[in-house]
Amino acid sequence: MPVNEFYYALYDFNGSGPHTLPITSGQVVKVKSFQDLLGNQEWWLVEDRSGISGYVPGNYLKKYN
Repeated sequence: MPVNEFYYALYDFNGSGPHTLPITSGQVVKVKSFQDLLGNQEWWLVEDRSGISGYVPGNYLKKYN
């Protein structure tokens, strides 16, 4: 079940690895899952404004109020 909560990036992340998504500090993203496909909770699946999805480190994000 999708999460669909909004968070913003605390730091830049270059997302150069497979299945990762580059983000910039202050960017708002929608969190789709708080873990990767293997259950690793350090990597969150997010979607940017363009609808592109990928994984970012969960500790790079803070809940958007």
